[in-house]
Amino acid sequence: MTMNHYSVLGFYEESGQSFCHHVRAVTPQAALKCVAEAFSEACFVAVIDGLLEEGQGITFPDEDLISAFAIEEKTELYHGDAELL
Repeated sequence: MTMNHYSVLGFYEESGQSFCHHVRAVTPQAALKCVAEAFSEACFVAVIDGLLEEGQGITFPDEDLISAFAIEEKTELYHGDAELL
């Protein structure tokens, strides 16, 4: 089988730090398993085809998980017009 590039998105349960690990695997499920075996404290959000780089196709809101309330309170950082599609 062909190995493909995947970006595995999630966060570490203990610290709340977000991550995007790059993996070569035959399926998205195999990519998840690879990261789970390497990082037992990981919690997963998604697997995306290809290699995402922060600031180039993906932006994390902060180093850690952040609540909607915290985003609404940090108006100096999170501002600008937007429309939910």
